[in-house]
Amino acid sequence: MLIIEWLILLEHRGKIAVYNSDVAGAFDRVSADLLITKLRSHGLHERLIGLLKFWLETRTACVVVGGWKSEVYAIINQVFQGTVIGPTLWDVHFEDVHVPVRNSGFKEVLFADDLNSYKGFNGTATNKSIMKRLIKCQSEVHKWGAAKQITFEPDKESMNIISHFEPEGPDFKLMGIWFDTVLSMKRGVTDMCNKLRWKLTTLLRTRSLFDTPTLMIQFKSRILSFVEHRTSAI
Repeated sequence: MLIIEWLILLEHRGKIAVYNSDVAGAFDRVSADLLITKLRSHGLHERLIGLLKFWLETRTACVVVGGWKSEVYAIINQVFQGTVIGPTLWDVHFEDVHVPVRNSGFKEVLFADDLNSYKGFNGTATNKSIMKRLIKCQSEVHKWGAAKQITFEPDKESMNIISHFEPEGPDFKLMGIWFDTVLSMKRGVTDMCNKLRWKLTTLLRTRSLFDTPTLMIQFKSRILSFVEHRTSAI
């Protein structure tokens, strides 16, 4: 639906402002106290709150390599990557980032620690005025982040204006797919083909180890799914 909305705007000579950002640290930087407060505001039962509070307490860990063990260190204020409940707790922690985005007149697309905000403009709007709105959106998101102890990676933030006649800004990634500011999708296609080339070559090199049905399963899971993830965008 997002791509369709963009295409309709471009078809009517409109412009699309896009602000992309990525949370620094994400799962590893979550204030346990703020998260518990938010969970309580969602109406979770106090017994469940108590269980999650215990689960979020500081843990100790060390790294073991080849029989050698590092010094013990503390793991604190995070939702522990690799755990079953970690992603859900992160979503709860990050979900209300939509407030500053929508207050700035933008819409949001969230995936894990990625935030993509966009807004359509009439083709008569100048790039300068659109950039001011993008900067305002970024500022509001940063203020929200400061209050939630969330920071964003400066080198992973970008501001773009998608337009067929007056584009501005670098290529950017959305849901792992490269987009350019005229939506030609040239970089997206090139990136996909480059990755598919070695995936397919690797699979063919191992074909003597599989019968045909197993080889087809490998193709569908390793290659076809990779293509289909990008099909709607391209």
